[in-house]
Amino acid sequence: MVEFDEKKWGMTAEEMRKGLELFNQDLDWYYSNQTRLRKRYLRQWIVVQRKKVVMADESYERLLSKLRDGPKGYSRAKIFYMDPAGNETIY
Repeated sequence: MVEFDEKKWGMTAEEMRKGLELFNQDLDWYYSNQTRLRKRYLRQWIVVQRKKVVMADESYERLLSKLRDGPKGYSRAKIFYMDPAGNETIY
């Protein structure tokens, strides 16, 4: 078994596990609500965190700027583009 390198990742193994768990919960929430979200945020970039949309904008650059200038907790937020054709774009 390989040891988890806390220095390399900048967090403990438990923090990594919890972060991955939250990431998966947000993805599950997004996919469960994708149709509703696409109708409401069509052609917009949305930021999902803790099972809700916390930010949206038509411009990806503007959205990134809002994320950089916003609360520190958004560093692990998920970004999706609400494409009219239903194509997946996730950052």
